[in-house]
Amino acid sequence: MSETSTQGASTKKDDNVWIPLESNPEVFGVYANNLGLAESAHFEDVYGLDPELLAIVEQPVKALLLIFPITSSMEEQRVVQDAELEKKAQPHLDPSLIFIKQKAGTV
Repeated sequence: MSETSTQGASTKKDDNVWIPLESNPEVFGVYANNLGLAESAHFEDVYGLDPELLAIVEQPVKALLLIFPITSSMEEQRVVQDAELEKKAQPHLDPSLIFIKQKAGTV
């Protein structure tokens, strides 16, 4: 951890915290390229999961980023599902899959 100071206020900064992301494909592209993703990869907006809307997305698709607000009922259901998964074996997951839960305040 490193310490940062803003106008006399001292705060602790965790160097492993993810910087909040926005949903702009160009911003994601620059960010991903800076992390080492090939320049040939790019991001596109998906306007819905209906077949007609998915058909306009350039193929092949390697990943899908879902950005949506999490409600309290969704979070409660996640806790229940996590508890169930701990009781039984976790299904095999591709080790290249990642999940990033972003928390952002009102902008």
